[in-house]
Amino acid sequence: AELLRNVSLIDTPGVLESAKEVHTRNYDYIKVSRWFIERADLVFVLFDPSKLDAGVELRSLFQQLKGHESKLRMVLNKADQCEPQELMRVYGSL
Repeated sequence: AELLRNVSLIDTPGVLESAKEVHTRNYDYIKVSRWFIERADLVFVLFDPSKLDAGVELRSLFQQLKGHESKLRMVLNKADQCEPQELMRVYGSL
């Protein structure tokens, strides 16, 4: 469709959970994320509810999203595989 000629989807690497893993990146993930966030019309953040961990990198990413909340869409991937109580816990932590 003509509309899709003006759409770009960028799939960034996932957020790393541990501080040890964060140091294995060869670039500044938060700086790169901020660059894309500032230019994007919409930002989709996908979460696996069974692996949700608010590590340093995730908290830093959320800091970069401040002021851009209107662009933000959070998606719980595999939500159909979780019990309602687990989904409520995840929702509360986000």
